[in-house]
Amino acid sequence: VVSKVGCVSQAHAAYLDWLLNADGQPASRQIKGREIAVISIGFNTIELLVLKDNQAVAKFTVGEKLGVRRFLELVNESRRGLFSLGELDIKLRSGAIDEPAALSKWSAQVRGHIERQWGDAAQRFDSVIAVGGGALLLHSELTDLFGDRLIDSDEPVLSVARGLYKFGLMNAGNRHGTQAGICSHR
Repeated sequence: VVSKVGCVSQAHAAYLDWLLNADGQPASRQIKGREIAVISIGFNTIELLVLKDNQAVAKFTVGEKLGVRRFLELVNESRRGLFSLGELDIKLRSGAIDEPAALSKWSAQVRGHIERQWGDAAQRFDSVIAVGGGALLLHSELTDLFGDRLIDSDEPVLSVARGLYKFGLMNAGNRHGTQAGICSHR
């Protein structure tokens, strides 16, 4: 029986992966009063989210169609449009794409987006969680941008799915369906 259905963004699911342990219970993390930023770079989009005391900070929450697809489009431009995005995705996942110029251009676009959205305020964020396949590709650039505040997920591509799973476990253990102080943004 499904008693309740809700929505959680990919970035929020990544936050839940970091916040909750494997049993869906809060891990021992100091979050009170801290601002935790999340960057989720998937195939189609990049999502930016900042949470303070488990609440989304609306002015820092935004999404843009600037995911890995944009990188592959840049790669395809250099290859005269001879490949489908699906073919290039397969090549990328197998490690058969080495296009530093396209990566550099896409990296500058992603960095520009982050800087436009968060500006100097990004310096105040206590931690930055980066997930998704794009976070793997742009790891060194994100490290340059956020330094030791960048939190490396052990499996950034699976973080969103794992966070949703943990969120489900947490809610399954709560008979009244409340979210134990963890709220999604709507």
